[in-house]
Amino acid sequence: MGLDLEDGDPAGGESIPGYCGDLPAATAALLQEAAACDDERRAEFLILRAHHQSPFHFAVYLALYKFHFYRQHFEAAEQWMRAGLAASAQAAGFPLDAPAPARFAEPLAAAPRFYLFSLKALAFTLLRQQRPEEARAYLDQLQRLDPEDRIGAGPVRAVAAATA
Repeated sequence: MGLDLEDGDPAGGESIPGYCGDLPAATAALLQEAAACDDERRAEFLILRAHHQSPFHFAVYLALYKFHFYRQHFEAAEQWMRAGLAASAQAAGFPLDAPAPARFAEPLAAAPRFYLFSLKALAFTLLRQQRPEEARAYLDQLQRLDPEDRIGAGPVRAVAAATA
C-alpha cells in the first residue's frame, strides 16, 4: 500500500512517533496490517477501522488518500486530502477558509507539515484529473507558505508547468 511509519513497534508502546505526529499503537497496527494486505477490500476496511479509532490523525488521512490515489480513485483521494487539509488547518490554528499564516515556524510541527504535504498531494491529484488551473492555485499557495520548498513540491510544479 505504500504507507511508511517512522520509528517504533506498534506492539511495544503507547504511541508511535512519526512524520504525521504520534500515532496510537493500535491504530498503527491496523495501518501496518493494511499496508501488508494483498486483499484490497480488507486493506480498505482496516484503514477505515483505523480512521474510526483515530478519526483526526494525519497518518490515517495519509493512508486513506494514498490508498485511493494509487488505485487511481482520484475523486476519493481528493476527498480524503481535503478532509486531511481541514483537520491539519484546524490543528495548526487557522480556519481552512481563511488565509493560512504567511509562513510556518521552524521546525515544522506535524500539523503544518501535513498541511503542506497535503497541498502538494492535492495539486498532483488535480493534475491527474486534468484540472491544471486548480492545481496551480494550490501550488501558488504552497509557494507562499513554503518558499524554500521544504516538502519538495518542485517536481509537481514541473508537471504543472508542462501542462500550461
